[in-house]
Amino acid sequence: MTRVVGMSVGRNRRGRPIQDGGAAIVEDGEIIVAISEERLNRDKYSPGFAAALEYCLDSEDLSVSDIDAFVFSNCLGYPLTPDLLDRHVEESGLDIPQSKQVICDSHHRSHAASAFFTSTFDEALIFSIDNTGNVLRGDYGRHHLNGLERTSIFYGDGTEVQLDGRYHDECSELGLGAAYKYVTLYLGFKSYKDAGKVMGLAAYGDGDLAEYRLFDDDWNCLIESNPYDRAGAVRQCLVDQGFDPGPRKQGTDSPSSLQKEIAWLLQRELERVLIEMVQHHVKRTGCQTLCYAGGVALNCVANTKLLTETPLKRLHIPPAPGDYGQCLGNALYGYYIHRENRDWTKLTHTYLGRPYSDEEIEAALHQTSADIVSWQPESVERFVAEAIADGDIVGHFAGGSEFGPRALGNRSILGDPRQKDTRDYVNASVKFRESYRPFAPTVLKERYTEYFEGKPRPSSKFMLLAQPIKAEKQDEIPAVVHANGTARLQTVSSDGNPRFHAIISEFDRLTGTPLVLNTSFNLSGEPIVETPSDALSTFRRSGLDYLVLNEYVISDRDNGDD
Repeated sequence: MTRVVGMSVGRNRRGRPIQDGGAAIVEDGEIIVAISEERLNRDKYSPGFAAALEYCLDSEDLSVSDIDAFVFSNCLGYPLTPDLLDRHVEESGLDIPQSKQVICDSHHRSHAASAFFTSTFDEALIFSIDNTGNVLRGDYGRHHLNGLERTSIFYGDGTEVQLDGRYHDECSELGLGAAYKYVTLYLGFKSYKDAGKVMGLAAYGDGDLAEYRLFDDDWNCLIESNPYDRAGAVRQCLVDQGFDPGPRKQGTDSPSSLQKEIAWLLQRELERVLIEMVQHHVKRTGCQTLCYAGGVALNCVANTKLLTETPLKRLHIPPAPGDYGQCLGNALYGYYIHRENRDWTKLTHTYLGRPYSDEEIEAALHQTSADIVSWQPESVERFVAEAIADGDIVGHFAGGSEFGPRALGNRSILGDPRQKDTRDYVNASVKFRESYRPFAPTVLKERYTEYFEGKPRPSSKFMLLAQPIKAEKQDEIPAVVHANGTARLQTVSSDGNPRFHAIISEFDRLTGTPLVLNTSFNLSGEPIVETPSDALSTFRRSGLDYLVLNEYVISDRDNGDD
């Protein structure tokens, strides 16, 4: 038996935190547990791995001595050296022998491993695209002035992942992820982590800035690298083309028409370059299969267009394509490449957290000071479906948590997609976030074609594609229809998540609609809940009507199941 743990170090050699830490364990080719650090310490985007590693080992009743290799990667600097890694391990307080410490020598190679080794493909093109990975050349004090991993092309064959080329890797050169970061900050958002909000905002643009470019025909970014004034660099890029959009925008709760149009331009340019890159490499290699990871792979709108506007026949994106997935990529790198294993197990689901027992739930209920009531209905699936059909909003907690940024039924907030007010209420009173942000539907896989264009894709089960909703169905489910008529959907099957499938099936029996509104179980600015106590805390501070913890229903109203 071979067990490999993957992690990413929590800071670079200059002491700067490296966000999105976590840990994962691969055992004989199977991913048995994975979790991000933020889920445990409740600090969103948290760096490091200490709590996540303890969680993973404890959940499987393992110790350090049971692990064959611990694989690490880093970011925001040159790749790790053995001495630097040993120092990180020592400072973390973990007793991991040097003989078990393994380095993945590239942030982008880790992303590539997370994509290829979770696919069903024996051979594939692999794209790793994000804001920044490791330093490739240069020794500037400001990281982003060096030559960096920005856009890397790999080729996967069997258990080999070989670098095939790079773009945007010269000193002071921006790539696709960096351009998205710059424009996100220019638009007035506080962090580049708000890129997903910009993707949603882009749907409200009308294309009034279609004549302008952010990348040239050779895919070089027209925004100059300027970490001291990113907003000014974006403005200058457009000024150079004859349009002055003014200084950095202030406020994003009620975006102006100009903010919407610039978001539209950014999204258009991302899609254009990605499509052209895929077309080029498919033609060059003859391979029509792509595995894709890195933070840019979270852009579900662009992902969908890779399937509809290129010759690709197959696309796989792992459930945690961003830096959350580094720990998983490292574990897979260690298992398949470093240790040269050949047995082959693919990722079939993303419920990689540990389940919580009824005893743990009862203990959490006993410890809460809130004025709540709890009971166990005869059928929790029927109760949830009836509550949603009656217009209630339900926090649903069951089984192991999802690995990655998407809630796929086990740590979800559920609502009725037939009522447009559901979207407004959940944004304003449950999640406390911007009113323009859309919500995802989860649809029974066997009923997909009744509501959405095209055919269901494997990546849809991880909520990584945005599909057009059929025009004749949009009035039926207004709460999950975005401004451009699409939805970032999840398909669920009876074998993929039996309980969630049963809830939606019961909702379909009651209403004739085989889908529900599904959003992550968290408040704005907080990580998705992990434990029963996390769920209870979020329930008390939100406008949720009911909380479901495994077989228990919790309410702050007197609603016993008579």
